[in-house]
Amino acid sequence: MSSDSDDHDERRDFIRMEVDCDIVYRVIGSAVFTGDWERAHAKNLSGKGILFLARREFRNGDVLDINIQPNNPSLSPLETRVVVVRMTKDRDDDGLYEVAAIMQTSK
Repeated sequence: MSSDSDDHDERRDFIRMEVDCDIVYRVIGSAVFTGDWERAHAKNLSGKGILFLARREFRNGDVLDINIQPNNPSLSPLETRVVVVRMTKDRDDDGLYEVAAIMQTSK
């Protein structure tokens, strides 16, 4: 049973880590997108996925290459390919979308 001091939900395999840093991404394998790198803002990261804010909409199943450059020098940069699994309008800022994606590979 979970105690009140647990930092993560019992159903999760990995703890979410608040990252609060800028990222760059590009969409892979879609004729609709140009493949150009675009900026977004990461909110949190876990061993399996990322949650970030972007100015564009995505569809479930969209594949992105993402480069994360943490503000904390003790954390290593991360390059990974992800698949979008959820997207919603961000409640805090009009024009932004909250995007959840699962990591497929690390480079």
